[in-house]
Amino acid sequence: MKTINQPFLNYFKILIFFIPISIIAGQALISLSYFMSFFAFIIIIKTQGIREFYKEYKYFIYLFIYLILSSFFINQISIINSLLLIKFFFILVLLTYCCLNFQINFFIKYSYYIIVIAFLIFLDLVFQKIYKHDIFGFVSLGSNVDRLTGPFGTNEYIPASYIYHICLPSIFFLFINMFSKKKLISYLIFNLVFVLLVCGVFITGERVIFIMLITALMLYLFLNRHLFLYFFSGFILSLLFIYLISVYDPYYKNRYKNFVENIFGSNKEKISFLNSQWGAHYLTAVEIFKNNIFFGKGARTFRIECSNSIYESIDSKSKDIRCSTHPHNYYLEVLSETGFLGFVFFLIPIIKLIFKFIRLQVKKNVNKNNIYFKIAMAFTIPFLVLLFPIKSSGSIFSNLYGLMFWVLFAFSYGFLLKCRNQRL
Repeated sequence: MKTINQPFLNYFKILIFFIPISIIAGQALISLSYFMSFFAFIIIIKTQGIREFYKEYKYFIYLFIYLILSSFFINQISIINSLLLIKFFFILVLLTYCCLNFQINFFIKYSYYIIVIAFLIFLDLVFQKIYKHDIFGFVSLGSNVDRLTGPFGTNEYIPASYIYHICLPSIFFLFINMFSKKKLISYLIFNLVFVLLVCGVFITGERVIFIMLITALMLYLFLNRHLFLYFFSGFILSLLFIYLISVYDPYYKNRYKNFVENIFGSNKEKISFLNSQWGAHYLTAVEIFKNNIFFGKGARTFRIECSNSIYESIDSKSKDIRCSTHPHNYYLEVLSETGFLGFVFFLIPIIKLIFKFIRLQVKKNVNKNNIYFKIAMAFTIPFLVLLFPIKSSGSIFSNLYGLMFWVLFAFSYGFLLKCRNQRL
């Protein structure tokens, strides 16, 4: 296989550093990231050749070919929407290629860069909480004025998702690889960043993401039990600060308390999930799937189809507010918009990823101190937690949240392939 010229590799590196900033900066720069990744895709496929390219990316190729071809059986809007989804394929190819071919020193530098971004986001969230606007002047609007948006705009409630998808893997790669030495400074840095990570997500009010974060941290601990003291002290300090934050601002106490009471049924005014707005989204997506079993209704068409009068009969008290841009669940989104066949193609690379992860964990001769093993675990664990089927989620086909989902997917898949190539 031919090697890519150094100027093009530098272009790839700049693009990888640009993507996290583009997500914060907004839709214009996100679109620029997709456009730049298209040129990276052309360079990669020209250098690798069709046969080698197919070998590395065949499962993603199947998925996106299906998404494009299936839309021709639906309508013109679906064709346009499906063609636009090819941008995620460019991102997947770029990041997977870089995982396989870049030296680990590049990803160490990238991880430090991400930690700086995470720290700045945390400071901006605190600033917004205190002064009711962030340093750029953004204020939370609408019905959730106490929710923090940070640098993401006036109504983009995604700072917790950004911290989880983009920041968490890099942070824990550095923790596991760089800060696991028995030194006081390492211990202090670990606990400082741990507390900022947990409290940063907590103050956004994103309850599902907060639970996902705690779950991912517990899995990290389970797989890195030698860091028990670090994790234990980090959890204790985080609980202390969460308590102090809740005492200072009852909004958080009530928001998380109501969430727990609704889950465990201790709230006397509890509304069943199916009668909630999210339940109405789920039921509508199920009905759309039942009416379009094989091919779905078309990519990004839930926002249009949900208003159809035939879905007014769903068994939910919130049926009048059943419409949204997406069903708020990955699996229902894929099923309703791409059908059963699309769902199968979507699951194939995910199942491959899960098997690769399990194989690395159970293989007795795997060197778990290998740096590629560490980075693969750091990125794969958050992605596996992300796959929990019944939780609410953003849209994997959207410009903003979709980019974060596919970036995490690509890094997880790419580093697991790297472990295979290293014969761990």
